[in-house]
Amino acid sequence: MKKITAILLACTALLASCHHGRIAVDAPGDAILFSAGGSGLQVEAKSGSTLLEPGTFLDGDGFLVYGTWSLDEGGSAEIFREQEVTATGGYDSSIGGYECEYSPVKYWSKTGSYDFRAVFPSSAARVLSASSGKTIVAGYSMHMEDYDLMVAYASRSMNDADATDPVPLIFRHATAAVRFMFCKGEGVSINYFLNSISVGYIKTVGTFIWGAEDNSPLDDYWFTADYRPDSVLEWEAAAAEDRIPIYQKYSEYTGYQWHYVIPQSLADSDSYNPCVTFSVTIDDGAPVYTTIDLPTTYTDEGGIVRDAEWEAGKLYTYKIQIQPGDAQVVVEVTPWDKYKVAIDNMIFN
Repeated sequence: MKKITAILLACTALLASCHHGRIAVDAPGDAILFSAGGSGLQVEAKSGSTLLEPGTFLDGDGFLVYGTWSLDEGGSAEIFREQEVTATGGYDSSIGGYECEYSPVKYWSKTGSYDFRAVFPSSAARVLSASSGKTIVAGYSMHMEDYDLMVAYASRSMNDADATDPVPLIFRHATAAVRFMFCKGEGVSINYFLNSISVGYIKTVGTFIWGAEDNSPLDDYWFTADYRPDSVLEWEAAAAEDRIPIYQKYSEYTGYQWHYVIPQSLADSDSYNPCVTFSVTIDDGAPVYTTIDLPTTYTDEGGIVRDAEWEAGKLYTYKIQIQPGDAQVVVEVTPWDKYKVAIDNMIFN
């Protein structure tokens, strides 16, 4: 019997030593909790048709959490993988964000350190299997995806005084948001209706690979294919009653829709001119199509001409004024969490 017992103990030790370099989490402590927040945080997971007021986070929105536990002497274990976490309560100033819940609950180890990364929205984000608490890898195609991709990073050492406090996940926007609005020129009495719109010759497919632990610009972590189709972000009225009336003021325009786009330069190609194509009808007449190149440069506040870019975390509003003979475009660039607006006027005949 003693011999059998010795063999069993030896086998157990051998199996433990052959665990492919992984480490076992030690005795659990308090529950790992999360809070969600962000500067100018706005959420719209599906159509991109609505942006909420800055500073809001919808109760019930879900995001995915990835978590890696590491020891100083080496070795790590994945604690969270594609763990769906939901914001369930209102804003709690004591934890600096919105209360969150998930199941089954995991518990803090008493040693080591943690890296956490989160991706919003859980319902749509195409996070690839290479993702972990150290790095997020996500695919994005504007041909089938149009949502506010947001990410967050947090770390925690079990030597910290606040080691078991809720982990604050401060979300940042990884995409830019673009919309087009229409009005008719002053004094124009013609009844214009928007019949269709699309954007052409912009980069539409990319991979987001983010392993930074600081607040460096998220634009730096996009890797895009040089694929620029002639039409994307398309909309067309299915029937005459679905056309969008164009009024005297932009504030009266009801058809605008935010689209979430891959950050990119609009001036990095000698072969393609990013453009918007739209058709307008007068009363019940046939649609008339117009294509306008998007501005590829702008003049900053210091008078320096710079390349136009769509930067992560910024809103871009293209205001198009329709009148007989020409169209005027006004470009407004607004950070998600600020309202200072830089305007550059361009006339297209």
